[in-house]
Formats: sequence, C-alpha cells, structure tokens
Amino acid sequence: MIRLGSTVTVRRPRLGVALTAAVLGVLLLLVLLGCLLARLPPPRADALGVSRRHLEDVGDISEKTHPTVTISPSMVPASPPGSSDRSDHSDHSCSVVHLGVLVAGANATRSAVTLIKSILAHRTCALHFHFLVDGRSARVLGELMASWAVSHVEVSLHSLVNHTAEVAWVRTAHASGVYGLSKLLYESVLPPSIPRLIALDTDMVMLGDVRQLWDEFDRFSSEQCVGAVAQQSDWYLGAVSDPRGPSIVWPAVARGINTGVLLLHLDRLRALPWRPLWSALTRSELKHRRYTALADQDVFNLAQVHHPNLFYSLPCTWNVQIHARSNARETCYGGDGGGGGDGSAPRLLHWNSPGKQREPHADAAWFLGEFWKHYTMQGDVVRAAPLAVAACRPHGGPVHTTSGTAAIDTPSLAVAGALALRAGIPLPRVGDPCFAHQLAAARLYRTHLWLHEVALSRARYECTLGPVLGVPGNLLPKERTVVLAKTVGQAEARFQKYLQRSLKQARSLGVDIMPDVLPRPVCARALAGAAAGGRRGAATGGGASASASAPLSLTLTVQLSVDRLPNLGPVLGRFEGPASVAVFLSDADLPGLAATVPTLPTRDTSIHGVFRPSPLTAAQAALAAAQDARGGAGEQAAGQVEELELLNGLGRGSVPVLYPVNYLRNVAVRATETTFVFSTDVDLLPSPHMHSRLLRWLRELRDTAELAHGRVALVVPTFETQSYNHASVGLSKQAMSVAMSDGSQGTLRPFRVAEFPQGHRATDYARWWGATKPYQIEWEPGFEPYLVVPRALSPQFDERYVGFGWNKVSFVRKLHQQGFSFWVAPDAWLVHLPHAPSADLRAFRASPAYQGCLASLGPDHDDAARSANNAGANDQRHHYRQQHGQQQQQDIMEARRALRRGEA
Repeated sequence: MIRLGSTVTVRRPRLGVALTAAVLGVLLLLVLLGCLLARLPPPRADALGVSRRHLEDVGDISEKTHPTVTISPSMVPASPPGSSDRSDHSDHSCSVVHLGVLVAGANATRSAVTLIKSILAHRTCALHFHFLVDGRSARVLGELMASWAVSHVEVSLHSLVNHTAEVAWVRTAHASGVYGLSKLLYESVLPPSIPRLIALDTDMVMLGDVRQLWDEFDRFSSEQCVGAVAQQSDWYLGAVSDPRGPSIVWPAVARGINTGVLLLHLDRLRALPWRPLWSALTRSELKHRRYTALADQDVFNLAQVHHPNLFYSLPCTWNVQIHARSNARETCYGGDGGGGGDGSAPRLLHWNSPGKQREPHADAAWFLGEFWKHYTMQGDVVRAAPLAVAACRPHGGPVHTTSGTAAIDTPSLAVAGALALRAGIPLPRVGDPCFAHQLAAARLYRTHLWLHEVALSRARYECTLGPVLGVPGNLLPKERTVVLAKTVGQAEARFQKYLQRSLKQARSLGVDIMPDVLPRPVCARALAGAAAGGRRGAATGGGASASASAPLSLTLTVQLSVDRLPNLGPVLGRFEGPASVAVFLSDADLPGLAATVPTLPTRDTSIHGVFRPSPLTAAQAALAAAQDARGGAGEQAAGQVEELELLNGLGRGSVPVLYPVNYLRNVAVRATETTFVFSTDVDLLPSPHMHSRLLRWLRELRDTAELAHGRVALVVPTFETQSYNHASVGLSKQAMSVAMSDGSQGTLRPFRVAEFPQGHRATDYARWWGATKPYQIEWEPGFEPYLVVPRALSPQFDERYVGFGWNKVSFVRKLHQQGFSFWVAPDAWLVHLPHAPSADLRAFRASPAYQGCLASLGPDHDDAARSANNAGANDQRHHYRQQHGQQQQQDIMEARRALRRGEA
C-alpha cells in the first residue's frame, strides 16, 4: 500500500536518542577532521556504518532542541556567490532534483505526461515531482504515477482546493484563470522541507539533463530567489498589438521574463516573505489596470521591476519559446536546432501560445519532431533509472498527497525498463507453461484515467466563491454551485449572473457589497457520471441501497483494444447516457486515438488509457525473479536465470502479452460515479433507448425487497448476427422476432448458443419474447450474461483472468455467492457484431495448455469444463506440462553440452 499524506508531526526527542545523536555527531566530526588533515574527500555516511537517514535525523534533533527564534529577512545569513546549499555534496547522481508542475484539469495531464517522459529520457539523477492539482488531476496523476512505477522517482500531490482563494482576488484574462496564478504559491503550498524547486509549465519538452538546470542554483547570488529566462518576444516592449489595448501590458524590465521555467529558492522566498511582497505590489497595480493578461508572469515581472536584486537570468536555451512572434531563433539559438546566441542548442522547448503545436514557426518541423518523438515514446522505456542512479536507493518511491489517503499498489520491482509487478503477487517460475497468464495477472499496467473526454453540448461545472470578509454567507451563492455550460469561461460567466442577483438582494437588505472586494469565482468540470445525477449518490455511499428519494443513475462501461476503435462510435451512438471506456493501447497509438475522439457521438464519455507493456524476453523475466526479494532469490532464482538465458539462445524465450480484459473492465468501472454500471464489450450494439429503459426498470424494482437490500443484477439478453449493417440490426423487438425466422438480419440468434449454450441459457429467451416486465431467473454454472449492477455493492472483476475465456463466468459466480438476485430486462438487448477472431481467441481454441491454465485458476471452470469445448482440459494441461517440462530439460542439457564444447 502507498501511504498518502504529507503532514509531518515533530516530537520532542527522548534523552537516550539525544545522547546517541551527540555521540554520533562527535564521531562524525572526528572522521571529517581526519579526512581534512589527510586532504582526502569526506567519507560517505554509509562508510561509517550509519545510514544517511539516521544522520539526517540526528541533525534534526540537534536543531529542534534549541528554542524557537523568529528570523527577519535581515537576519538570514548571506551565502557567497556561486555557493551551493545542496543537501548532498557527496554524490552528484544520488542527490534529488525537485520539480514542480501545475496540472489543473484532466486535459492538462496529457501534456504533462509528454513533459514527464522527456525529463525521464534525459535525466542523470533521482527526481521528486511536486504536482499542484485540483480534484480531477489529483486522481489521474495519483493512479498514473503509481502504475507507471518509475525507478528513483517520488511524487507528491499538493491540492490547490484550499489555496485558490489566496489568488482568486487577482483579476486575470489568461485562459488558465485562477490556476495559472497558483504558481505564485509554491513557497507556501510546498512543505518547508523543500528548499528549492524547478517549476515548469506542462506545454514543454525537455531536451537536456534537468540536473544541469538544477545546477544553475549554484550560480545564484546571496540575494537572488528566482531564476527565469527572458521573454523571447516584444510583448512587454509594447510592440505587440492586442485588441484589448495597451493598458493590459504590465511593467517589466526590458523584455521581461517568461515564467514557463522558474528556479525558485523557496527558503529565501519564505524568508522575505514572498506572499506579502507580491500581493502589495499587485493590489497597487490593479488600481490602474483592469486585470493581468498573462497571469502569474505579469506579477513576477512587476516584482522584478521593484526588486531586481531578487532575480537571476537563466541561459535562454532553458526556455526556447515557440510561437509566431518569437525571436528565439535570432537571439538564442541557430536555425534547425543548431547552436547560436549563447552557443548552445535548445535544451527545453516551450509552446507558450494558445495555438500550441499548431502555431507557425520557422523551425516548426524540427521542434514538432521532438514533440512527437516524446509524445509517442513508450513509457516503459523510461521506467528504469540510469545506471549511475540505480544503485543510490531502493526502487519505488511512494506517492504522497495532502488530501487524504488512498489504496494504490506499490510496485515491487522494475527490470530493464520493461517489468513492474503489483505488490503481494509473486512472480511465477519461468518454466511454468502458464507463465504468460500468471505474468499478465501480476503485471502493473500504466493507467491514465480520463485520457480524453467527449463532453455533452452542455456539461456540469461546479463553481465556488471564496469567503468575503464582512459579508454574511447567506447573502452569497452557495459554497458549491452547479452550473450547466459548454466551457469553463461560460460557466464562470453564468455564475457571475447568479452573483449579481445575490448582490442585488443584499442591497435590498441594506448590505452594500462592492464588486471589487469579491474574489473571482473558480469553476471546474464535475467528475464523470455527475451529469447523470450520480455524484450525490456516490458521495453518500451510492449503490441501490440508497433511499427511495435518491436519484438512480447509470453509466455504460466498455473495454476494447485500440484496433476495435471503429466500433466505439456506433455503440456510443445507441446509448444515450454517460459512458466510461477503457482502451488497451501503446504510446504509439495515442495520435490515432486523439484523431478518433472528435468523431465520436457527443455524449458524456470518458476514455481511459491502459498501456500495453513493452515486449518482455524470458531472460528479463527470470532476472526479475532473481531480484524479487519476496521469493525466488538465491540459488533457485539464479538457476532460472541460467535456464532462460539458454532457452533464449535456442529461440524459446519470448513471453506473449495477453489481453488484461478484467483489469480493463475494473478501470472503466472505477472511473464512474453513478449508482449503477453496465459493463459490456465494444462488439455489442445496444438496443435503442437502452439507457432510459434500464433506468425505468431499476426505479420500478427499487421498492421491491430485492432492490431494498441492493443486491440485484439486471440481465440484458444478448444476440449475435453475421450482418455488418450497424444501422438496421436490432432496432426493435418485433423486427428481431421476424429476423429470427426469415434470416433478414444475418442469421440472428441467441449469443453463442451453439458454442457455449450454458453461457446465456439461464436468460430464458423463450420467456423473454413475451415479457413486458422484468422477470427473475436462477443462476446456473457457466452463466455469463451482460449485467447492470450497483456500483457500490458489486465485486471487482477477477484480474487473474486474461486473454480469452471465463472472465465473466467468474464475476457472475461471485454475484451469486454474495446473494445477488438476477432479473431480465424485457425491452433492452444487445447484438454482437461479427469480427475476426482475436489472437487470444485463436490461442484458446488451438491450445489445450491455454485452456488448462484458465482451469487452474479456481472452481469457476469446473462447471465450464463439462462442455465439449473443454472436456479433458485438466488432463491435457497436465500432459502438456509434463511433455513441455521434459522437452525443456532436454533443451537445457543440450545447450549445456554445447557450452562445454565451446560451440554455443
């Protein structure tokens, strides 16, 4: 489990600990003195047999035993120019670089991932990312970074929910709104234990080693607190025309600075203190100007005008600004990325314009090539740390947040940038015939929730207004007001109308509120599923067991591989409600997915990416087993490594990547907020008006004894056809009845009635044709219908089932064991559309061992094994295991003989 939370409680040390600290301190001083006398470098802490963490604790104890002293800015000791306050002088590669990135909204996480990849691809040091987040991006980044499992990287999520009021009073016309101003708050949002920080925008690609940028702190003078690159346009010179008028251009020194990259000496900013300084300057400037045009950048430039001694000029190549009016080519670098200006090639690209990568530029082709290279870079490639860093400390730093706790699995290991396993799941023995199945179930899949969203014509936004001093709360809009709008800007405008009505009502009661004293409202898109009214139900525990007055809501959840994307549009077009879609894809598929999203029907749809892991050789898998501290270490694991290296040489070492079908289903369900979910596959076409009809029957069942305790599953009958005409298939129950008899819809029939009759036999199709209300049925072994279930009460899909076979059977059995009753919807149905068999289905049909691996997972398959398809599966698997084991031993013996003869 990952422990989340960033609050540190300091306790007064015990006397014994203090004495121990004093003794260790004296010993360390003696050793250091001896090193100085011998003109030798100081020894590392671990050379003394004392961990670095212990020495840090000792230092903390010695400081905390002194009384508290209030330090004014004049009392802060000055550092000589060029000196460093690095906490770790002994090992350049093991010191941690702290990076701050503001990520507000799910859409911002996409560009943030490209930035993260580029940083990881070029780093030579350990990293600690500090993300400033809102509610949605906190959830996205928390799961993304935990499932990415990057070695020697720690992540902290700092919620802005309680901090936006600190900057909401600053009027701004920038598209980022109040979140763009939040970059002014790093020194107060981050804990005091973070002394320095590199703050980056998300619309960037790193081309250099971030460690070199961090080293610029060593060149700060004793007073400098902020490092930035000059603005690479004539904006602050007033030479750029803007329809809003010249009054929007704030004061700046010469061309001013660009705040896309900031080196923040947080300790010195806290000592100033920074917040009263910029607040006073900004309030004074806003008396003459209506708003800031460039958000925090205008404020930083204003501070530089009044306090130039606080600012350090970074080399221009650390923020090459790309837009139509940029002069970076002439003043900073040569064309096509070559040297120029200061003689260096660009080390960080910044698309700081509304058009982003669409903005014209002289070197657009070269810059776009760098962007697309990192955008489509396989994430597993950067999972492993550089060799210089790998030995510094154990892999798998925790994900922290300031907003509570969550259960996210910590990866146990990473090997060759390709493999990460979920905690508590041992790596199987490589020689096992079921190794591929067991590996797929144990793997940690990089997961990006809300990778894309397809919004309704009007979506739900939650708008908040900070407290107003001297104004009773009942005279202002609610703390959280829901507004329907197409965009964030429109939501804020509508909320302003509500606010004006509140002000008018206040004046009628004798309370005169000046608009200038009101903070700017903050609006954010509501979580997925809220459009259907599910947010309230989820917040109160949700599920069908909610009270009769609680609104019922339903989300369609779909899983698919990226090659089935063409089927997604017709499925969403038939289902009127919100949808949550999990796609199994690689990073190279991202451009294709982005091009498909605008073509989808306008629904409240969220698309989540589950990334296909890099191909894993068997030798890498065996190496993982050897490094796995939970088991397999020692001689046995070393033997696996030897065996797999030999088998690789014989061409038997590849490990197929099986489709994690149930993991995808769980991802899609986990991202919903509605009271009910309907899990289907992308090859199933819903009947017309399905969403409203299913909700109708759920409401009708709500008052029954079955739904009162919440454990009700609504079965949707499923058919199959050989017709590829999406528009005409399954339009009405009557038309389907006719098609069953005359074959006009491509031999329409109950789903898999010939191949696996027990899968849907319990649905009782003969009764369904005449039904007008839901009817109850009994579960039977092998039953695998598509179901509507209460989200809060339903178990998860068993993620051990990968590839093809029995993945729904196991889920329905769980429902039966937990006391769910099964009811059939009378006027809703699914039609399975024809498609070529998947690789997993072909393997299932052709390989007895594949079937045997599924049969070994549990009792769910004892029933299914009675079918003709699976008769003797256990015996076949045992025979295959025995035969395969004998062949493997023969191959190993022959390879060993060849090695001894020197012929390998």
